[in-house]
Amino acid sequence: MQDFDYIGTGGFILKCKDEQILGVSKEQTERICKTCQFFDSCLNGDMIESTSRIITKPDWSLAIARHIVQLLVTSRTTLPSLKDYEEFMTQVDFLVVDARLCSFVNYMDTTLNRETKFLELADRKYYRFSLDGNVTSREWLQLLEREVLLNSTDRHYVVQIPKSDSEREAELSQEQVIARHEELDGLENQFQVHARFSIYAMMMIQQCLQGEDTNPIDTSESISSLPQDGRLTLYLYTESPLSENHCAIITSLTGEHPLLAEQQEEEPRQWKYMLQASANILLRMLEPLKHDENVDSCVLCVDSPSPDMLGRLVNAILQDEIASRFRGSIGLDATLNRYFCNKPIDEILLILKHLADFSNPATINGSFTVYLQMTEQETGAF
Repeated sequence: MQDFDYIGTGGFILKCKDEQILGVSKEQTERICKTCQFFDSCLNGDMIESTSRIITKPDWSLAIARHIVQLLVTSRTTLPSLKDYEEFMTQVDFLVVDARLCSFVNYMDTTLNRETKFLELADRKYYRFSLDGNVTSREWLQLLEREVLLNSTDRHYVVQIPKSDSEREAELSQEQVIARHEELDGLENQFQVHARFSIYAMMMIQQCLQGEDTNPIDTSESISSLPQDGRLTLYLYTESPLSENHCAIITSLTGEHPLLAEQQEEEPRQWKYMLQASANILLRMLEPLKHDENVDSCVLCVDSPSPDMLGRLVNAILQDEIASRFRGSIGLDATLNRYFCNKPIDEILLILKHLADFSNPATINGSFTVYLQMTEQETGAF
């Protein structure tokens, strides 16, 4: 391997943490000095480094040093993790270089607002739950403004020094930029949601995806407001019509005959009933059907829940007796402001028992997953 003499050929040496060395060529040095005043002062000023051509940065890891050199030479670098991004931005700030995150989720500049609390929100103590679904660049930025960070763990962090308008136009045409955004906005992602409160984050996501132009929820108010035994909607899927006896039980409890929503076209032998009542009443309806082999599955829905109801619903689904055998803990159809879960009847009964007991807290402490269903067709026309 050729031994390059960086010092003797007009370059310099970066001495990093643990005495690790990074050599910088003459061409790279010229570009770095034009980009960064710190390096220009060190190498072209009256400082000792201008003679020794050795700059010591004991707080830089070799990896971070490579990324900084790449950024200053090419105006762009890609970091493999959030931890590296945080360390990188800290060191770049000391260099007084206006480096910006340009491609966090969908290649959008998230640092246009310099007041963003991106790093604070990315702190692990603010991790609340996982989110599985499609979120566009515009929606992602709106959530960030409301202090809800969607961290995509399978993506790298692309950082660049802002370009002038002429440079940006020369690199990509407006049509290409729009096409790229549309392509990426159509992808589903798995996110880690960082926010101060779980319920706040869920409601902000619902409002944002629904397109509501509303002010963020006042988090100074307690989420444990006085509970209200609201009406829930249960969709009951059966292999054949319910017996007259079971229909009579439901009618006696609700005063209404169970509504046959439809016979599923994709499953000709499957029937779907819609039942609306409180948790207590639904519990009494379903108990006689617990061991009925005719019952295939259940979907429990709640529309426009209060923060209290939403918290208790998530906690109900997080019970130890509930198996994690489905795509996510709880679904959200943002277009309808509807939260739902698809479970076997025995687990739906456990959930209803939890909801019927108002002594259960609304504060969410466990880890869970929210998966997005954005259209009525995707949710099976609940």
